[in-house]
Amino acid sequence: MEKLSKNIAEFNRIAREIDAAYHLCSLKMGLSDSERDILYILSQEAVSQSDIVNMTGISKQTINSSVQKMIKDGYLEPLKGSKREPLILTGKGLQHISNTVEKLIHIENKIFSAWSDKAQKDFIDLNKKYHEMFMKELDNL
Repeated sequence: MEKLSKNIAEFNRIAREIDAAYHLCSLKMGLSDSERDILYILSQEAVSQSDIVNMTGISKQTINSSVQKMIKDGYLEPLKGSKREPLILTGKGLQHISNTVEKLIHIENKIFSAWSDKAQKDFIDLNKKYHEMFMKELDNL
């Protein structure tokens, strides 16, 4: 059985810790991870449920359940029938974003702004390259 290199093991450990930190953030905001992701995305752009599934990798069923709950809670306008129609935030939804994911975005911006422009670019470029290479390797599975 092939063993992980020391660097890959460390990379995976850090990735799991970051995932756990975002989950803790969701809990502190009183959101499920899928609700956090939906609100986070909608705070930046109007997209459909299908778009969110593609952007996050979260299952259609989980996204749909979260969207239905958010409609019931008054955060999203009711859907007209298509999973491709953009999700529309209500005034209550916009306020909910202000009380929740906007705080997460502030944390992320604060962390990135503490880095030099070069460090930010290098971080993004390396993550992008890793993702592209990983996806290419998946084609060979």
